[in-house]
Amino acid sequence: MGGSLRFATTLVLLICLLGGRAHAQCQLAFNEEQNQAPDTETLLDLTIFDGIDPAGEQFTEVPVCNLQLLKAYAYGLFETGEYELQARIYTYILRHERDFTTMYNLACCFSRLGQADKALEYLEHAFNYGYEDVDWVEQDTDMDIVRGLSRYTEIIAEQREWIASREEARQGVEISYVECPSMQQCQVVLPENFDPETSHTLVIGLHGAGDSANRFSTLSGYFGEHDFIYAAPQAPITVPFPNGGFVWFNDLSWSSAEFFNQSREMLVSYLDNVIAQMQSQYRIDKIYLVGFSQGATASYLTAISRPGIIDGIVVFGGWLDPEWFTGDDLSAASGLRVFIAQGSEDNIENAQQSRDLLTEAGYDVDFNEFPGGHFIHLDTLHEAVGWMRE
Repeated sequence: MGGSLRFATTLVLLICLLGGRAHAQCQLAFNEEQNQAPDTETLLDLTIFDGIDPAGEQFTEVPVCNLQLLKAYAYGLFETGEYELQARIYTYILRHERDFTTMYNLACCFSRLGQADKALEYLEHAFNYGYEDVDWVEQDTDMDIVRGLSRYTEIIAEQREWIASREEARQGVEISYVECPSMQQCQVVLPENFDPETSHTLVIGLHGAGDSANRFSTLSGYFGEHDFIYAAPQAPITVPFPNGGFVWFNDLSWSSAEFFNQSREMLVSYLDNVIAQMQSQYRIDKIYLVGFSQGATASYLTAISRPGIIDGIVVFGGWLDPEWFTGDDLSAASGLRVFIAQGSEDNIENAQQSRDLLTEAGYDVDFNEFPGGHFIHLDTLHEAVGWMRE
């Protein structure tokens, strides 16, 4: 399986936040009284996959479920060894979405099931549709069964040759980003029984790289019941991810420092506009940013750049580079409340560095480490909501 995607089985279901509204049979729920996510199998009607033969071409016509939820559930089955069910689910997903990661994971399923021909077929499909992490494939234990076969060697060699030829063709090509005025959507969810004459806390949800406002708006359920106004703006920069998506700024790994600084300034100015518009439409008494991954980093960049404007931030899976701000910049925004949430397997050192940097600068930091990797942890999110209400 893709090495960068291995999460804890049950808690990873929160990553279905990246999906749209779920089908009734796939709806994610959260039990506040027990303060835990329910058993994942209660969320899915697994019988809908019974008619699917992953080794053939006969498929049952069934309603489309929340594919992100299905992916998260299927991924966890690698840990339990339920490869046949996993293969059926991945086959179902591929009939609705041509996703190269799912293709690769299905190849791993077939490899684990001892079906070498199908494993190599889907490995080749994954490469053809955009999967490029050949180095990971070469070390992934899920592919051990097919690694010694001549066809496997040929596929790997062809993929490395294609990547090398593409990189050679790219030499001398420079990519430049040009600022372009545009209108971006911002999905706003008002609390139940909303009273326009009452002041509310504004929560601005900032999605991760490659995601969208539409998907991240599903977080609203965790805030609306507490009389928060939840706004999910869409990141302003479109990037050529395989499945499309948006980013808040050009990462240094994609572009030069000049472009990073330019997009960083645009990010802060854009969120200034979001806040101003929300304040013009509603009575706002406090403002919090809740960000995941790149959205978490965007929360740091914006809140510290605007001392006194943002009351607090909740950051999942993000980090703060010490070089982004001077000591005076950090001190000026030290009244900012900060809730850091980071998976124990997700660059926890970066989160600890951010915590220490802000604590030394006089910030009120609540640090929360949870088991697992790069996702939003339900229990910790629940704690963050309570922290915001304090």
